[in-house]
Amino acid sequence: MGIPESQLETWANQGSVTQSSTTYATVKRALEASDTKYAGKTFEVFLQGSYGNDTNIYAESDVDVVIRLDSIYHYDVTGLNAWELATFNAGLFREHTPTETIKLTL
Repeated sequence: MGIPESQLETWANQGSVTQSSTTYATVKRALEASDTKYAGKTFEVFLQGSYGNDTNIYAESDVDVVIRLDSIYHYDVTGLNAWELATFNAGLFREHTPTETIKLTL
């Protein structure tokens, strides 16, 4: 069974570039707003998938928006003992294995 001509016509026509650009701009503004909880972090918002590479087709595409965090995680060293803090500061800190955690707790 072949692909119907009407489906080939749909696939041959790119979706609305203007509407998708406007929608993306609105979503991007919302994600980059200064009142978000991550506003102080370093991140980038961009399109991925068919809209990102301009291969979206009429009435057949979703919009893939990515927000990529580029800054490091937040850490809290207030609960570390002196040895753990020194190890952390030396760049050698690691989480305890479950077995080590149990032994330390007992």
